[in-house]
Amino acid sequence: MSSSFGPFAHFFSSIGERSFRRFLLDVSFDYLMGKFLGVALHQFDIDASLKFMRDFVRKRRIATEIDARTAREVWNSLRLRKSWDRCGARTF
Repeated sequence: MSSSFGPFAHFFSSIGERSFRRFLLDVSFDYLMGKFLGVALHQFDIDASLKFMRDFVRKRRIATEIDARTAREVWNSLRLRKSWDRCGARTF
């Protein structure tokens, strides 16, 4: 199938007695796009990624798995990465 989302395909082995068109009308948009696009459906989220990394560093520091100097270096590099997002997620 080709659409404004681009080309995609999926085999639906059990749609019951209904027509394929009725099946498409009955399923949710999120379900259908998840089947058609898989992981390509997910978009990079710089804010969520940076939050996850800051939390990770914080937990490692509390657990004394990394020292203060290393934690500070990582923290500072995360701040720099945030400013790079103006160029797009690919630069991250």
